Amino acid sequence: MTDDQRPRTVKDLIKRKKDLIKRRTPDLSLDEKIAITSQIEKIDSIIWSRVSKSDQNFFRTFFKIAKETLEPDVFTRLEGVASTRQHFHESSSKNSYS
Repeated sequence: MTDDQRPRTVKDLIKRKKDLIKRRTPDLSLDEKIAITSQIEKIDSIIWSRVSKSDQNFFRTFFKIAKETLEPDVFTRLEGVASTRQHFHESSSKNSYS
């Protein structure tokens, strides 16, 4: 991607990623598939680098309020699902970028 083609927002990045995924068809050559996969990984990296501290603050605040207001067993289930998804995402991100 050149600078003038580079998506400016996360929404643009996601659209670009979806377009690349649609282009990745079984009839492409191995080199083309590798190039598209590389572009998708770069876009994923850019998207994750844009996750801001305000997003992290939002989740901290959300869990703090949830812990204060929900029944303990409901909060425990919520926390368990969230941590499982976070762990799965972190491990899949590490595998795709290492």
